[in-house]
Amino acid sequence: MKKILTIAASLFIAANAFAQVSVGVGYLNNGKKTGDNTTSMNGFYAGLSYDIALGSSGLTLSPGLYYNYAMAKDNDYYTYTNAKLQEHSINIPVRLAYKIEAGGVVIMPYAGPVASIGLSSKTTSSILDVDMYNDLSDYYKRFDLKLGLGVAADFANMIRVSAGYDFGLTNIWKDADPKWTNNIFHVGVAYLF
Repeated sequence: MKKILTIAASLFIAANAFAQVSVGVGYLNNGKKTGDNTTSMNGFYAGLSYDIALGSSGLTLSPGLYYNYAMAKDNDYYTYTNAKLQEHSINIPVRLAYKIEAGGVVIMPYAGPVASIGLSSKTTSSILDVDMYNDLSDYYKRFDLKLGLGVAADFANMIRVSAGYDFGLTNIWKDADPKWTNNIFHVGVAYLF
């Protein structure tokens, strides 16, 4: 047992020797897509990620934790008049990236799953107020799974600029036909520790 704990501690220390924390913020656009219709919600995200080098090959694994806020105002959102939509969620990306060094800049294309947990989704209008997760909990799902793709660039090992797109894989409205998905475009900047 003592040997196993020693090996586990050694692996943890070795992984942390090649790890880097980043704290970032950015702009996001959540396109709620159903069939040919897309409702565009603008907002921001803030959070952190932890880059773990997988050996010396340039591969890194980057789990993260982000808060997302998105909102939209629409004069005619489905059957609601003068509607305001607001959503709050926690996103948990797990990205696999490959670092390419080029003249002092590190370029990192990345891909991986993104799990989203809805905290609040509300639609207010001149006719009706709806809390999607409570009033329509039999239909509207809190959990959402996406596939994220993107690229990031590190400058002077201090600042990271990134852009990506998360493709919605989960039908967020139970039994909807056509499928209703969240697709998120995001750009941001992070500080590396």
